[in-house]
Amino acid sequence: MSAPPSGGQPLPAALDALWDAAAVLPDDEPAFASLSPAERRAAHDVGVRVVDRLSRVLARLVEDMATDGADLVDDTGLPAAMG
Repeated sequence: MSAPPSGGQPLPAALDALWDAAAVLPDDEPAFASLSPAERRAAHDVGVRVVDRLSRVLARLVEDMATDGADLVDDTGLPAAMG
C-alpha cells in the first residue's frame, strides 16, 4: 500500500472521510475471531500506519493552533485586540 498523494482532499474533508471509514470498522468478537494470524498481522500493520499518519496530522494541527494562539496575544499575554 503506497502513501496517499500530497495535495489530495482538503484536510477537513479527508478527516471526515477517515471518521466515516472508522465508524464502520467492526469491533465485535466474531470479526476478530475470524481472522487468521496472517490477516491479523496485516490488519495491525495497516492500522499502525493509519494511526501514525493521523498522529502526524494532529501534531501539525496542534502546532499551528499554538501559533494561532500566540498571534492572538500581546507580549503581556493579554488578547491583542485589547492592547
